[in-house]
Amino acid sequence: SFTTFTADESHNLQYQRSRKARTRVLQYFIAFSLTMGFVTLDMLLCNVKSLDNLMEILTLISQPLAGFFNLIVFIIPTVNNVRRVNPEFSLFRACGTAIISYAGPGSGDTQSRRQARRASNTLRHQVEVAANIVARSYNTSDENVSENSG
Repeated sequence: SFTTFTADESHNLQYQRSRKARTRVLQYFIAFSLTMGFVTLDMLLCNVKSLDNLMEILTLISQPLAGFFNLIVFIIPTVNNVRRVNPEFSLFRACGTAIISYAGPGSGDTQSRRQARRASNTLRHQVEVAANIVARSYNTSDENVSENSG
């Protein structure tokens, strides 16, 4: 079964999606600006000696934080979901839970994905064990054949 929307509901849904997209683009832009803004300013103001050391210090601080800024941008929606489901969680605990359970954007139910991954790993392990048993029994039978013929 599928849901049909009226024109107003469809327009409202489209507005909400575009608003979320604009928010995400703004978050990425801020993260990029925090990382590359000081590098750009340092290059532009290289002849201003009074700001040279300050710009280099800010560049050396902000550039390694690019990965951290990306992490923050990626987990914001997950943190919001965790806090909506568990309003008693502090921001720090919600961030920790979001990082531990993060399965990617639009991932749906992370618990079922983790269970499916575990089942897949368990099955893969069982296949490897069975292959090793067959290989050992094959090697043992080859040794028995060579002993009997020798």
